[in-house]
Amino acid sequence: MQKLQSAISLFFIFSCTTTHTIQKHGDCFVTYLNEQNKNNDTLTIRILKTVVLDTSATLIHGTLLDYKTSKPISDANVELFSLDLKFTAKSNNSGEFEIFQNLREGPWNINISHENYSCLYIVNAVQAGGEWLEIKLQSK
Repeated sequence: MQKLQSAISLFFIFSCTTTHTIQKHGDCFVTYLNEQNKNNDTLTIRILKTVVLDTSATLIHGTLLDYKTSKPISDANVELFSLDLKFTAKSNNSGEFEIFQNLREGPWNINISHENYSCLYIVNAVQAGGEWLEIKLQSK
């Protein structure tokens, strides 16, 4: 019976972490991106639109905003990475960043950091050939 309860608890924890729940890992918040916004914590991340590209090219366009004020966050470091590859960008004065690369299959994640904000780690960040994201960071 205890093994069954442990299995149910583990399933529940896993199920919650793959949808709306924001986790904390060290100094970073962790969220999972899903192509359907109803499965995202839309107070932190929203997919504004997606497109399908007919090549291996992938476009990630994001706007970084302050969680409380919705003002743009400039000069944030953005890293799109997989197991052994990493592409970087910085947000501009409008809080926007863009990464356009040919990506191989596999899980791609994004790590966003800024000296005045808690970092955000986005799991499974690549959902389509092109995607436009709105991302809100919490101040420290």
